[in-house]
Amino acid sequence: MNVLFFIGNINIGNTTTNNEGIDTFTFTVNSTGIYSYFVSYMGNINFDDSSSDNNSLIFNKINNSIIYNIEGDVKSGNTVKLTSYLDDEYGNGIGRAYLSFYVNNEFIGMVKTNNYGMGIFNYKLLEGENQFRFEYNGNEIYTSVSEGFNINIPKK
Repeated sequence: MNVLFFIGNINIGNTTTNNEGIDTFTFTVNSTGIYSYFVSYMGNINFDDSSSDNNSLIFNKINNSIIYNIEGDVKSGNTVKLTSYLDDEYGNGIGRAYLSFYVNNEFIGMVKTNNYGMGIFNYKLLEGENQFRFEYNGNEIYTSVSEGFNINIPKK
């Protein structure tokens, strides 16, 4: 039996029930919010048509975190590789997202993460106290997040 699935008035897909009359439908949500949905069966010569009442699904933004690492000789004047990993609350990397990099509250640059959520900045260290911060502004699916750390770089 053919079953139709709707979000609002838009048909998002059709499926066929199994021998027990059970049907499963999977779809991808592209943004957060409250979605009104219903299911409809058109009927046939053996069964009358039927539809569900309007129901609601609530989709909230997914939390995430930034994990960072420093590679290189941490001394004044040296360039180090700062690797950041942006992942969601389920441990999945968030690919093709933009991370901003700040040192002492000054914007240094932006990088696009790869498919695994990794972004790399190369930065020449300055002596003294340095406050590093990575930021992700979020989008319609993911929350924003900011992570930082301090390093005191002694004089050469």
